[in-house]
Amino acid sequence: MFFGFLARCGIALGDDAAAQNRTAPRAATESGAAQTSPKARGPQPENKATLTERANANTVTLISGTISGTFIQIANDMLFILDDPERIRVLPVIGKGAEQNLYDVLLLRGIDLGIVRSDGLEALRRDKRLPGADKDIAYIARLFTDEAHLIAGPDITDIRQLAGKKVNFDLQGSGANYSGRLIFERLGVPVEAMNVDQPTSYEMLKRGEIAATFQMSGKPIPAIANLRTEGFHLVSVPYDPRIADLYLPARFTREDYPHLVRTDDPVETVAVSSILAVYNWPEKTERYNKVARFVDAFFSKLPEFQKPRRHPKWVEVNLAASVPGWRRFKAAQDWLDRAAAPVGGGAQSQNRTAFDSFLKARGQDGVSSEQREKLFQDFVDWQRRQVR
Repeated sequence: MFFGFLARCGIALGDDAAAQNRTAPRAATESGAAQTSPKARGPQPENKATLTERANANTVTLISGTISGTFIQIANDMLFILDDPERIRVLPVIGKGAEQNLYDVLLLRGIDLGIVRSDGLEALRRDKRLPGADKDIAYIARLFTDEAHLIAGPDITDIRQLAGKKVNFDLQGSGANYSGRLIFERLGVPVEAMNVDQPTSYEMLKRGEIAATFQMSGKPIPAIANLRTEGFHLVSVPYDPRIADLYLPARFTREDYPHLVRTDDPVETVAVSSILAVYNWPEKTERYNKVARFVDAFFSKLPEFQKPRRHPKWVEVNLAASVPGWRRFKAAQDWLDRAAAPVGGGAQSQNRTAFDSFLKARGQDGVSSEQREKLFQDFVDWQRRQVR
């Protein structure tokens, strides 16, 4: 957990230290002969087999969202900030949206992580084809809230006016499709639901072929912010007791969307939590260990994500925040427990031992006692800040 911290303190991580954290190559050759100990035979030249082994062991795939949404921008930030070929690489995958992402994490062999929404677990529980599937999914962290964007022309000023009219809910499998239909159903507003991609829906809205389009994503959405068609505006989605168990109150201001919020009064809407989900791999398996390395890198570098040049939604991330109804992935919970452990007694002793062992392994245990103590105290302070 503290490798990134030490690097920022001026203690560089070399290839040999990073290699200790990689998945080891197979213990036997195809013929079954035992592999010679690397220590006994010395450093070996890299070849295609070792490069392939390392690349696959260090790469996690992250299913995100469509080009116009927030998920892909969040995944893109992870790609750049966490990139470390010797330890972890994030490979973003364009997805259809939150609902399909949940099934992809559950069913696709090549997907390690996915950005989904908290209300999606209810869809799994209702799916009779997958009894108990909600127990096979866990979350690493709650990320941010996604707001309900309901865009309509000038003749629609209230969501109830959409009753009986055509409303687009993005693509099948998108979070907008699941959340939007559920919200309209619970609010008692029956509509003629359609499923087309958002850019197409804007053109249909201009031509009067649909009355509104619904999108669930974190504000600001660039494609929506750039809509300047006369009369287009955001319609309020009311926070109502009928949806209060799954959604939170939210709002849009002119600062968010100057072309779609026509007055100084905010437009009220609702929001849902987006979370980073993972298949609930058994502890000590290869896939578990790979995700655990991702957790260590991601949690340790959260301050990098929250700098101004990154997506503004990162400032909402609180690693310790829980998600009602979901279970947290064990490696993530273990990281939080270690970071939250009081400094003193056994916890301090374990930290000190690990810290000293690392310096010794790097051949840097010869630093002065004053410098060693200063680095250790900086490390402890850093741990506390991560928990806060």
